[in-house]
Amino acid sequence: MDLTYEQASVRAEALKAEIEEHNISYYVLDDPQIDDYAYDMLMQELKAIEARYNEIIEGLGLKLSLKEEF
Repeated sequence: MDLTYEQASVRAEALKAEIEEHNISYYVLDDPQIDDYAYDMLMQELKAIEARYNEIIEGLGLKLSLKEEF
């Protein structure tokens, strides 16, 4: 994954928003919009960005354990 700092920040923010939407659909509305595999791929991508650009994640205050919030 070769992203600039800015690209990684933008992508991490987008992933966070998308994952939060899917969490609400799944846990609150009981109406999943994607299958488990697709959700896992989003989480893997976010974790990969975190591993490579840890300072971005800390700055955004992202939580990878979003499931626990619902």
